[in-house]
Amino acid sequence: MSPVSRPFVPALAAVLSLLASTQLQSQVKGGATVTGVFVGRGGKPMAKAVTDDKGQFQFTGVAPGTYTVVYQPSGTGGAFPPEISIRAFSATTRSTAPMLRGTEIETTGQRAWGQFILLKGHTFYSEGADMKIWNATVRRAPLGPYLEIRKGVIWRQRLDGKSPVRFDAWSY
Repeated sequence: MSPVSRPFVPALAAVLSLLASTQLQSQVKGGATVTGVFVGRGGKPMAKAVTDDKGQFQFTGVAPGTYTVVYQPSGTGGAFPPEISIRAFSATTRSTAPMLRGTEIETTGQRAWGQFILLKGHTFYSEGADMKIWNATVRRAPLGPYLEIRKGVIWRQRLDGKSPVRFDAWSY
């Protein structure tokens, strides 16, 4: 298939962003080998997204810790910004269903959220008059990077090489 006719598949970058609770050593001696699978919302493997045909990936030399995975679409290249402000993710907006409280609201299209774009298929959590991001694939700027939000918080995973990681891209 030509690049124009094939479906968009995000590439899982071998870039891990360490959360503040764990410090990354400048040189990891040995480190863990982390394996896992990258799947779309429907549970199908994201084949060849810097993965094998079954959506499986492997990171080597990872210092054990809690990470969030940040990735970019295939072919966009470029470096990630050194910092991504996530303050916008805690913001709320007026609810489209103010009579509902404690309810997940499904959406269909993309939506701007500050400097970010919530991709197709994201959901909000209604808190009565307001709602907040609940489950989403979030893109910063037109070409990425992308990250995942689950139940209102950025997805995090303990990476220590002891168990496989299942990474779900919400909007694909």
